[in-house]
Amino acid sequence: MTPERSTPMNGPQLGATDAHDERAEALLAAIVRQIALGNKASLGELFDATSDLVYALACRLLSDPLTADEVVLDVFQYVWKRAELFDPERGKVRTWLMTITRSRSQDRLRSSRARSDRESSLDESSRASADSGPASVLEASERQGILARALQDLPHAQRRAIELAFFDGLSHADTARRVGLPLGTVKSHVRRGLLRLHSLLELER
Repeated sequence: MTPERSTPMNGPQLGATDAHDERAEALLAAIVRQIALGNKASLGELFDATSDLVYALACRLLSDPLTADEVVLDVFQYVWKRAELFDPERGKVRTWLMTITRSRSQDRLRSSRARSDRESSLDESSRASADSGPASVLEASERQGILARALQDLPHAQRRAIELAFFDGLSHADTARRVGLPLGTVKSHVRRGLLRLHSLLELER
């Protein structure tokens, strides 16, 4: 007589994938809680775990890798300042980050359109006159000095990647070929460098 298969009494069991997803989400939520307490190392952990996801969405919304990098900075700066707003009862960490990314990307698009409208309406000669004034020259010089000091505080790999990508105008792929590193590594150096650079510039203010 074939024995009947017993039915578990504890209800449906989580599959391996579901259990992994739950553990991953619990870990991310714990990291966000640490960020809310002011733990900078936890911000780095969250960045490493989720920045590629944030960057991919920003790229898709903006169709501009450089602006997408800036959005990544915006998102994690927001997380650093407002991590206490995350409520695990209302959704997952990744969903929260995607919502912030969409909002910041839309802000960038609106700002870009507004800036384009303003520039097209300005008289070129008036702009040139204003930009060449002593106060404007001094202000620009001070900004350059602050930026130069902040760049020097970056790790060499991050500083080199940012210099090639932004100041020399190379694509991430060209930068990777120039420094002889994998593309993913270069992208990580650029994003981490920009995030650290942004923090350093904030401290200079």
